[in-house]
Amino acid sequence: MNKPTTYEKILGALLHDIGKFMQRAAKSEDALSSSTIGLESSICPVYKGKYGYRHVLFTSEFCSRHLTNLPEGLSAHTIHSLAAYHHRPADADQEIVQESDWLSSGMERIPEEESPHAKSSFRKTRLRSVMADIGTHYGQGAVWEYDLASSGPHHIFPSQRRDDPHAPPLTTEYAHLWDGFIRDWAGNRVQDIWGFINRCLGILEQYAWCIPSATWGVVADISLYDHMKTSAAIAGCLSEATGQSEPFLFVVSDFGGIQSYIFDIRSGAGGIAKRLRSRSFYVDMANCSVAFRILRGTDMPLTNCLMMSGGKFILILPNTEKTNQELTKAQEALNSWSMSQTGGEVRLNMAALSCGKERLRNYPEILGELNNRLQREKLRPLKSYFCPHETGWDENRFLLSPLINPDREEDPCLVCQKKPALLNIDGDPVCDSCSADSRMGSIVPKSRFAAFYHGDGSSPQNWKMPFGSVLLSDTSANVPGQPFIVLGLDGMTHDPPDIPIAPGYRTRWVPMDEHGAVHEFETIAEQSKGRKALACLKADVDNLGWIFRCGLLSEDADKRSISRLSTLSGAFTHFFSHHMEHLLRTEFSWTYTVYAG
Repeated sequence: MNKPTTYEKILGALLHDIGKFMQRAAKSEDALSSSTIGLESSICPVYKGKYGYRHVLFTSEFCSRHLTNLPEGLSAHTIHSLAAYHHRPADADQEIVQESDWLSSGMERIPEEESPHAKSSFRKTRLRSVMADIGTHYGQGAVWEYDLASSGPHHIFPSQRRDDPHAPPLTTEYAHLWDGFIRDWAGNRVQDIWGFINRCLGILEQYAWCIPSATWGVVADISLYDHMKTSAAIAGCLSEATGQSEPFLFVVSDFGGIQSYIFDIRSGAGGIAKRLRSRSFYVDMANCSVAFRILRGTDMPLTNCLMMSGGKFILILPNTEKTNQELTKAQEALNSWSMSQTGGEVRLNMAALSCGKERLRNYPEILGELNNRLQREKLRPLKSYFCPHETGWDENRFLLSPLINPDREEDPCLVCQKKPALLNIDGDPVCDSCSADSRMGSIVPKSRFAAFYHGDGSSPQNWKMPFGSVLLSDTSANVPGQPFIVLGLDGMTHDPPDIPIAPGYRTRWVPMDEHGAVHEFETIAEQSKGRKALACLKADVDNLGWIFRCGLLSEDADKRSISRLSTLSGAFTHFFSHHMEHLLRTEFSWTYTVYAG
């Protein structure tokens, strides 16, 4: 038998608890085949004289039935063994999945399904909202719970629980959810392994976001999706950094200069709102481009992206020489891009921190030190560009290209005044970047997919990124070539089956007529019920930094785990980038979105 690959261990960890989903959707163990029941003594550990952790039987059943259509290079038998034996590992590779489960959970749990005090509680317990405990003694806030439903703009809000000990099990709701999951799981035909795993992750997010990972002896506020995603990320690191005392490398990034870049548009240039929307969306896609490049270069899928929004991302990567080389190459390429494309105005600062298994449990401390390191990097932006060999400044690199070529008749760009005007748009001299701003600003509202490519691309809908390019498209059928990842801007879609799609919600609504033309501001103003004028609304979340640093910290508990903070981040993303888009489309359709996220 061949040694499992890192990708197989990642998938084994990603699916290790899928049996909890299947078990809760089944009325009894009659849903299991005789061959699966026969594995009881091999994969179920003994608990109080009986075989416990029986959800692993359902994990095994799932793997037997549904590990089909795998790309070349993945073994269904190997993934099955890694996932099903995580409570009774028989070799070092299966132990990696077990340890990833433990580290993700933060502790070993007694099996909630088999507890004599709550024999059916695992089929009755709903996922609690982690937001309800922000600023309160943990577990003492009002109890708000989510419905069992696939992710959608209607389902992101929890409702307050009415405690009813006689309430029936949620088996029917689970079964309906399970049927949708199995249908879409079977539709994944992506042949690239990296893209296949990312699509698997997106399907799990769609259906397992609302399922509690644990239901006995704990506050059930971590979703099955977040737990399995974190477990898979940890498994990937342990597999690649075998033998390392500090196998994990956390990487944080932050785009500097975003505000000045987005808003530095000359008054009177025309199309300002369209250009603002374009530049804001460009920074968002550029941030994705960098994260995808690093993940792809280290062979880690999106499981290892802990947060990505607002021009920032946090990754957990294997602490290996390969990873450190990728980070160095990425930073050097980004510095060159920053100088050539933005004159150093937009910069990406990165910082990294290695840690061992024990420290991984103290995620808040890791975040604090990461932030401190990032702040130090911000004080020396583009350092590796200006000091390429650590031997002193390269003074020639401080010189930008001339704004005007004396050998050609050129004007400075009317919009940015920073590059030569090489194009003429509607009689105005503009540079190629500002021309792209205008063009892409019109395309963004009509787009439903963002496809990322390694090359620059030649389509007018292609946008050059720090790494490769992104193409915006209105339908998945219009995504050409072979993108290595496609973001569904309205969430997951399952057709065509061979596209490596992942959910990437974005708010971009603008009012359009029946022909797809954006309404003029004068037309929008005419819709006012009072004075025929435009109003401007800008909003954000107060104390957002405090919420992530201290919101889940109280005198009696520190619950700022990777999974909970991931859940918290996802809740904000779903509101501002998913629910907001739906709200504008259905209830405030005359709202013109400049930028949101």
